[in-house]
This record gives sequence, structure tokens and C-alpha cells, in this order.
Amino acid sequence: YPEYNIGIVQKSDYTWTVVDEKGKFFINDNMVPELDFFSCGLSLGAIVNPWKKGYFNKDFQLIIEVERLPEFGRTFKCDVVPCVINNNKIYLYEPLSGEYSENWCIINTKGEIVKSGIEASNMSDFSDDGTAILRLYEKEKDLYRCWLVNSIGEKIHEAYFDEIKDSINGYSRAKKDGIDYLISSKNGTIYRCSD
Repeated sequence: YPEYNIGIVQKSDYTWTVVDEKGKFFINDNMVPELDFFSCGLSLGAIVNPWKKGYFNKDFQLIIEVERLPEFGRTFKCDVVPCVINNNKIYLYEPLSGEYSENWCIINTKGEIVKSGIEASNMSDFSDDGTAILRLYEKEKDLYRCWLVNSIGEKIHEAYFDEIKDSINGYSRAKKDGIDYLISSKNGTIYRCSD
């Protein structure tokens, strides 16, 4: 991870540790059994004694405790991550989990709530440009309504789509009623594609 000049290695005892560019290993006193990659200074993992899960910094300090770890990890992008908060506990779900809640939230790298009370069936991780895909399942029609939201939880366009892809180079591909669109992640401008 060039931003810190460190790497993550798994040791022979199946614990993970951090090594710097000079080969010096950081002491893992908490016996963190697993670390994901670092993003915005934090890595998703767990400590054994006492058992706690959450986001750790490179010194193995637990910065944000979470109640549930997702199957594929959740990484911070643009210093925020989507989650569900119930009874003051943070639950992480994979991006396509279908976990409906009226209290999806966006938290920052300090564990502070940026936005709460977002109704969604799931939310994607944020793209590098600060947008995520919010999906809300409509049972009657058996389809999802999708929007792009910014890193403070606001929809960047009012129209919903049947499908939206992650933003690449500032644009997201979208589809509604079989018609293709491009959405500018900068200002929400919607472009109908001719093909």
C-alpha cells in the first residue's frame, strides 16, 4: 500500500501482520487473525481476545467496531462506507445482499454518521468519484429501482433506473425499460444512448 509504504502478510501461524518497506514487522499483540486490504487508512478484520470485529488501522488498533462482517468485505472509498445501524451497532452487508432497512447509513473513517435514515434494499461500495448505487426492491413488480447517491447520502438524480453500474471515469451506465443511459456522477445529468 504505497500511501503508507506497508504491506500485509500472512504468517505461518495464520495470523496477519503488517510489514514496512524496510522489512520491519509491526507487532500484532492483538493477534488479528485476518486483515483485508487497507483503504482510507483502515482494514477490515477481527481480534481474538476479546473477540471483536471491525476496521483496524495499521497499528492494529480497532477504530470502528462492527457487529457483522460482510461476506466479501466493505472498504472505505472517499472516506465513507455504507452500513446498517440498529441499536447503535454497525452491521455490514455485501453490496448485493438484499438487506432491506429504513436505516442504511453512511459513516466516515472515524465511525461518525454522515447520513442516516436511508431506505434501501442494498447499497454498493463507493466509487473513486464518490458515488454509490442505492437499490430499493419493489416486490409487486419484482424489480429494483436504482439511483446514484453521493458521499453525503443525497441522490444525484431524481429519476430511477432498473439497473445502474459502478461509475467509471465519471459516468455510470444505466438501463430503464430496455433503454441504455449514461449518468454523469459529477452532476447527475442523464444521457440517453442512441444504441
